[in-house]
Amino acid sequence: MSITFVTKYPTALKNATWQTKKSFKDKTKAKTKTGLADALKKAESDWNKITFSKVIAAKQGLGGKTLVQKNAIVAAARQYLVGRVVQDTINSLDAAATKARTTGANPNLSSTASRFAAALSGQLTAQAKLLRDIELDDFQASLTGPAKQVRDWEAEHTRLLRKTDQLRDDLRDEPSLENWNQSDFRSVLERGAVITKSLAGQTDDAHWREMDGKWNGLLVAFKASDGIVKRSQGRDVEAEINKFTGRVQEEFGGVFM
Repeated sequence: MSITFVTKYPTALKNATWQTKKSFKDKTKAKTKTGLADALKKAESDWNKITFSKVIAAKQGLGGKTLVQKNAIVAAARQYLVGRVVQDTINSLDAAATKARTTGANPNLSSTASRFAAALSGQLTAQAKLLRDIELDDFQASLTGPAKQVRDWEAEHTRLLRKTDQLRDDLRDEPSLENWNQSDFRSVLERGAVITKSLAGQTDDAHWREMDGKWNGLLVAFKASDGIVKRSQGRDVEAEINKFTGRVQEEFGGVFM
């Protein structure tokens, strides 16, 4: 679960509250010195060391961050949960619960103190369970949307590669001005550049940065060839088209699907 509980340490679990349940004799007799007070103080002190904002998604400013940045924040939150601060608190609460249970069974305590200590044991265990049950569910919503968008972009990128392969083959088979003018190469290359820029930005992956460079390089090459083709006639058109399709093969020959 995400943090839906009140993070302020409960007054009922504090040593100050425990002291109000003890009679005068409980406080003065050696046989009633159980060590529960020190255990309660430590549990409270350790709880107050926890920075709960580190494991609350709404406190992370996730809006506008890339998927890789969000994943890093979630990883840091998970590490904090298994780290010393939180785990020490769980251990302190467990130790205090054990001490409270032992104290509640002490026959030398007054009945009021004994009953309170026995009940306190369960409350301390429940408080430790709150920490054990934190699952960072609130972080998942911020990851689901961007992760799906990345998958959609990757799928579209695959389709664009296949389309580019097809367009290249069509121009190789018939390197004519008419075929060039009817080709969708410009729009495919422009979309490929947009998709890979988005993927590189969201994932910070070197592969997508490389692919972004390839699509943009081909887009520049296409514009240059387009100008030459439209100014030329005869064999110059065929030569320029072949030059461009060769460049496509050079860039994407190893990645065509």
